[in-house]
Amino acid sequence: EIALGAGGDGKIYSHNDHLYIGNETSDKDIYIRANDGGSHGTAILIDASADRKVRLPNDDQKFSIGAGDDFQFYHNGTNSYIDNNTGHIYFTTYEDDKNLVFRTDDGSGGVANYLIMDGGSNITTVHKNMRFDDSVHARFGAGSDLRLYHDGSNSSIENHTGNLYIDQNTDDGEIIFR
Repeated sequence: EIALGAGGDGKIYSHNDHLYIGNETSDKDIYIRANDGGSHGTAILIDASADRKVRLPNDDQKFSIGAGDDFQFYHNGTNSYIDNNTGHIYFTTYEDDKNLVFRTDDGSGGVANYLIMDGGSNITTVHKNMRFDDSVHARFGAGSDLRLYHDGSNSSIENHTGNLYIDQNTDDGEIIFR
């Protein structure tokens, strides 16, 4: 064991073939610092007072994953980013009957669900209005055969295969065109 500091609180030691680096003083942080061209600064902070939260404390400091830094998380002081420079990004929930939930500000100081991919019912639910800009098609079917869109002047429903059916399945219900 290597003990550092006046009270020996900083420690580097091996136990059961694992290497430990620690600060043994209650609520005292661990700073990993680096020299960037003559400027010293904290690269990683382990905040002992906040449930041992690991922080990258600088704006534009990227957390990179992959041999070529292909996947990155960072905050530039104003916005936060998730960047992928190769392949696909997969969001996966392995727990049975659980969801992927996309939430954001609701415009009145709270947070609202906007899109839920429901693993229990196998349905994707849209909770807020979804706008498609002019000439952007909502497409349905494996071949994008049914299309609904507005081109800025006119609205269209297009069917590109088979028949187009409009069914009213409610007893005594009507189809009303106005």
